[in-house]
Amino acid sequence: MPISMSRTTTSLVAVGAGVILLSAAGGSFAQWSEGKDYTPGVITAGSLKMQMEDGQWFDTKGTPDRSDDAAITASTFRLVPGDVLEYRVKVTPALVGDNLKADLKAVLGQQSGGLKDIVSVDAGFGDQLTKTIALTPQDSSQQREAVVRVSMPFGEKTATKVGQEQTLDLNTLRVSLVQQQR
Repeated sequence: MPISMSRTTTSLVAVGAGVILLSAAGGSFAQWSEGKDYTPGVITAGSLKMQMEDGQWFDTKGTPDRSDDAAITASTFRLVPGDVLEYRVKVTPALVGDNLKADLKAVLGQQSGGLKDIVSVDAGFGDQLTKTIALTPQDSSQQREAVVRVSMPFGEKTATKVGQEQTLDLNTLRVSLVQQQR
């Protein structure tokens, strides 16, 4: 006796077979849609750099325009009351970045030796010994001069041969370029 199926059963089997065939073929029951692809591009990071020349000691001879300053070798120069010596380093910062801001700083490390309490020592940039210079990319490529100034005064500190044949070890001048937080 042949098996007979009802029309409803036959229709359900046909729909099921269609669903299986559509799924296997990658078809979908999606609604209408539209899309567009975009190309955001490449983003490049900036940079924070500093070029520094070798430092040099100078006997300032007391003239503000530095015209009489003489280069010296610190290890052979003998400091006397009234002398002002400067160690100078030329620094060229380079900031690349649209929103980049940085501080150029000159900090002198610890000092030691018998002259430590006799001489005056300071560090900074330029004649005024500015400790920190705020920079942006627009003004950063200008060359600056980091300076350590050592002055041996006349007077009480050097009276009666105080400080003769003593030394001063300046150990470290740290010149740094540090990004400012926004």
